Amino acid sequence: CLKTGAKIGLPPILPHFRTRLSYSMFFSIALHAFLLFGLVLVLPDPPSAANFLEPLQVVLVNSKSKSRPLLADALAQHNLDGGGNTAEERRAKSPLPTIRDDLQFTPEQRTRRVAELEAETRQMLTQLKSNYSTEQQELKKQKNKNADSGDELVQKALEMARLEAQINKNWDDYQKLPRRKFIGARTQEYRFAQYIEDWRVKVERIGNLNYPEQARRQQIFGKLQLSVSIRADGSVESIEVSKSSGQRILDAAAMRIVKLAAPYSPLPPSITKDTDILTITRTPKHDRYGGITIFMIDRTLPGVTLRKMPKMGSKVISLQEIFFDNVRVPRSMIMGGPDGLNQGWWQMIKSLDMERLMVAISHVAIAQKAFDMALEHAKTRRQFGRPIGSFQAVQMQIADMAIGIEAGRQMTYHAAWLHAQDKPCSLQGAMAKVYCTDMCLKICELGMQVLGGQSYLEDNDMNRWIRMALLGPVGMGSNNIQRSIISSMLGLQMRDLK
Repeated sequence: CLKTGAKIGLPPILPHFRTRLSYSMFFSIALHAFLLFGLVLVLPDPPSAANFLEPLQVVLVNSKSKSRPLLADALAQHNLDGGGNTAEERRAKSPLPTIRDDLQFTPEQRTRRVAELEAETRQMLTQLKSNYSTEQQELKKQKNKNADSGDELVQKALEMARLEAQINKNWDDYQKLPRRKFIGARTQEYRFAQYIEDWRVKVERIGNLNYPEQARRQQIFGKLQLSVSIRADGSVESIEVSKSSGQRILDAAAMRIVKLAAPYSPLPPSITKDTDILTITRTPKHDRYGGITIFMIDRTLPGVTLRKMPKMGSKVISLQEIFFDNVRVPRSMIMGGPDGLNQGWWQMIKSLDMERLMVAISHVAIAQKAFDMALEHAKTRRQFGRPIGSFQAVQMQIADMAIGIEAGRQMTYHAAWLHAQDKPCSLQGAMAKVYCTDMCLKICELGMQVLGGQSYLEDNDMNRWIRMALLGPVGMGSNNIQRSIISSMLGLQMRDLK
């Protein structure tokens, strides 16, 4: 047939027919395979459907997270996955942060955080009221169309109204709370400085007068952290021991002293403009040296009288007896300023290391002068036809003097190096003071023996050296006291005799 068609001049159609038939069969097979194997109808899991159809409440959150929760408990303005401070299923009753959140911020950051939360809450309330009005309008439009959907919208609108009422109530309660300000030792603003300073001075003055006698008698000492909340009229709202001293008598005494010092001055207008209750946190120390204050007194003040006291040596340093007759000393004369009140003992302790070093250095110098004078005399003074330095007895004395001076010098160098490096040197300074002063007195005595009777004359330098050396063992903290300090630093504590 095909050959016949070709013979009579008909066009060849078999190749086109084969191509169209192949495409049709391919699409038919693919379509039936997709319908048979590609589409599967599966009924939803009943529990999953129940969770999907469960209605969600609308809440406000004061935080957000980058991750989106897989199973949300409520609808909010931000994604929040795993928020809160408890693993239990709870919903906050207020748009404000929880109380413990303030521990994560400084007072300045807390103030800014509260202001941001207040602005955000007002914005959310505005949006909520607007959405509520929109829902009411949509409810009216759809009520005629679908009665069932209208009932659902009514239920949602009522739920939103209840939530709005709850937020408004909590917001009103928050607005009624007193405005508080917390002031610690490192967060004092300039406008609080004077009030807190006056408060501290009054409490410490009352505390020094009413320190428990039992604690003094039993030598119970320690420090605690105290938070005192003061109302605008100066009355005390609350007293809390936030960190105990470990001694019940000290904690009770601190609270009692704060109560005895009340009422305090009313809060000034610069504070009450944004603060109703001022909370002051301090760390008072109850120690045996807390009542010592050093004053830098002007000798020309009325009522101050000086009388010079004669002494046997070290006349280059004047020793004066001071008399006070009804002398008024201003607060500005406290060493260290207002913070130096009752800190006199600790101020003196800081200067003791340097004082001991200065005493050791000066007595090494005195011993060196006495040694130089004795050595020169031993070389030039002749007896029995030869220098006295050739006698063995004098040689032994000169050798002992040189050994003692070199040992004292090295001890002083070591203590001074520790002090220059800001390292603890109380033990080394006390040792250097004891050794050098005792050594200096011994060197001067040996020098007098080398010089003989002439050293006893007042115009002789050796007489002056030994008079200066006599002050070392008994002055600037006697050597007996220094030995007690050294033994205490070595772990041998003194105990009261019962």
